[in-house]
Amino acid sequence: MTSNPKLLTDPFLQLPTPISVNVVWFTEFSGVRHTVSYGQNLEQAAIAPTTQLSHTREDADSRVGSQMADGKVYAQTQVRPIWRHEAKISGLLPNQRIPYRVNSLTTDGKIAISKTFRERGWTDSGDQIRISYSR
Repeated sequence: MTSNPKLLTDPFLQLPTPISVNVVWFTEFSGVRHTVSYGQNLEQAAIAPTTQLSHTREDADSRVGSQMADGKVYAQTQVRPIWRHEAKISGLLPNQRIPYRVNSLTTDGKIAISKTFRERGWTDSGDQIRISYSR
């Protein structure tokens, strides 16, 4: 029995504009399709291009996977395959809270899905932007 894949990180936001924002997340698998579902009923989707990071490594002191003690799995520095996904969600309105979540599909048809977060669009008032997730 294999477990469902997991995202390496929760999604985070970058490059906000008055009508759009980029959603970024990382996985330990390349996958075949990565998307952000967004909108009041998560009815819209944006495809996320993927890039494999080229300089990620693990060493004997890492605590990853089954390595819970120094050197148990990684006796020396090893390449760690990690992929970055980034999608632009658009059509946002100022001060409107939009639910979104990310979805990453593996090559064997399994899907990793994040929690649902809410993004409040651009604000002209100078207020701080707050990012939260729904439980």
